[in-house]
Amino acid sequence: MRRPSRRIRPALLVISCCASGWSLGAGPVLEQLNHRAYSAAEGAPSLVQSIAQSTDGTLWLGSSVGLFRFDGIRFVRYPAAGDDPLPSINIKALTAAPDGGLWVAFMQSGLSYLRDGRVTSYGPWDGLPDFGVTQFGWDQRGRPLGGGCLPAGASARSPLGEGREL
Repeated sequence: MRRPSRRIRPALLVISCCASGWSLGAGPVLEQLNHRAYSAAEGAPSLVQSIAQSTDGTLWLGSSVGLFRFDGIRFVRYPAAGDDPLPSINIKALTAAPDGGLWVAFMQSGLSYLRDGRVTSYGPWDGLPDFGVTQFGWDQRGRPLGGGCLPAGASARSPLGEGREL
């Protein structure tokens, strides 16, 4: 004797998939969402190049006029009292690290790692290429990777060497 449940399972799967699609609808329009726009009048920085959110929920904004943090209420320029300064205010790219830190790439060249108000900077003196990082990524072991555009005539080989980490 056949079990009826084997014939019903595919039909239930099709019905459940279709039902979930019907329930989605067109979605809410912007006026139905809780949103707010910020401008210079509220302290928002101008010329923002990159945005990242750290693990504590802080929203970081990097611009050509500096690094800013936004806690959901106000924008605060970095550094605050007692924080290490960054080597440049001209920021190109940001990425949040899994450990709560923030990687900062500068417009011309160089990188800094910021965590708990302490800054560690890297540049050509550490073997980094003398061109700016424009974006970040992560390798399989959770180490940061930086990518950018090479200037005309430059070599694509990094002087960091095999196995060298930041």
